[in-house]
Amino acid sequence: MAITEADWSLTKDLFSIVGTVVAAIGVTVASYVGLSGLKTWRRQIRGNNDHELSRRMLVESYRFKTTFFKARGPAIYPQEVRELGDPVFRNNPVDRYNRQKLGFHRRIESINKEFAALSASMFEAEALWGQGIVLCIKYVELLKDEYEEYISLKLLSMDTEEGEDDRQDYQSFLGERRTVLKSRPGDADDFGDEMLRALSSLESVLKTKLVS
Repeated sequence: MAITEADWSLTKDLFSIVGTVVAAIGVTVASYVGLSGLKTWRRQIRGNNDHELSRRMLVESYRFKTTFFKARGPAIYPQEVRELGDPVFRNNPVDRYNRQKLGFHRRIESINKEFAALSASMFEAEALWGQGIVLCIKYVELLKDEYEEYISLKLLSMDTEEGEDDRQDYQSFLGERRTVLKSRPGDADDFGDEMLRALSSLESVLKTKLVS
């Protein structure tokens, strides 16, 4: 049977419609595959970022914990005040106070240096993970500040330039606080236990990000 010009025109129109539909389906499939690949790539990047940041913060938390608990001894050891240029302290009240002051100030500087690294990472972590991680670190900071305040009162109660009545007042204020120093292993240590719980809570959150 001969194909008329009208039949041929109709056939071409049909092929054109089928071609358009196939092309549209191809574009849809390509778009879906592209978007799916983009989402996978983003998840991989996010996972890598989470892993690297959590790993870094776990190291920073460990360094802070090590430095902090090392600084809880009640006595200032000779090596803490024997750096190049340090004065020679003699056995009199003024020198004993100055020795304690220098030693404790160095401890606080070391603690704050390690906490500053953790605190700087906190802002990046907040952007990725929200306020939960911030609350964990703020809790640690609260206990760190308690340590500093206790040491400040301790030094004021020893300061020979303060009047006797003022030193007694500072000693009284100190007695109303829980001690942040630890004399012997096995002693009750409410402050130390609370700091360990705060750091453990922080580390638990970070470990979930490490494996996610």
